[in-house]
Amino acid sequence: MNKYINKISELPSRIGLTLSYIICINLIAFMRNSFRIIMWYIFNDSFQNIWLIKISNAIAYSMLFWCGCIAGHLIQKKSIFHSSLVVALGVMYTFLLSGVGPNDYILLLEGISTGAALGGIGGGCTLIVRKLRHSKSKK
Repeated sequence: MNKYINKISELPSRIGLTLSYIICINLIAFMRNSFRIIMWYIFNDSFQNIWLIKISNAIAYSMLFWCGCIAGHLIQKKSIFHSSLVVALGVMYTFLLSGVGPNDYILLLEGISTGAALGGIGGGCTLIVRKLRHSKSKK
């Protein structure tokens, strides 16, 4: 797997960046829609308990963080900016695929801002790990 990721980073910058964006946005869309289907199937669209809502939000937020980490690993330059942007675009893409009602635009903006923040944090964590790994390999 690592050799394929290195090959993506060796591509010309526009092609590698575009390919990384496509991979990450589709990964986010797949993960969010799969999670939504699983939650609907298990609980039959009845989220009555507050702890169930908190658990599902924590799982969804951790998925956004890990997608930001993956985007930060695929995109080598300006990884924090690109990972926050790709996660925000992925959230927007999944919202627009599932249909946004007239009263749901505030949820769309909240999801985009949360996705951008968590994606940026994931990209920053990936950048820190990359720097630490590089400094340990020099020694």
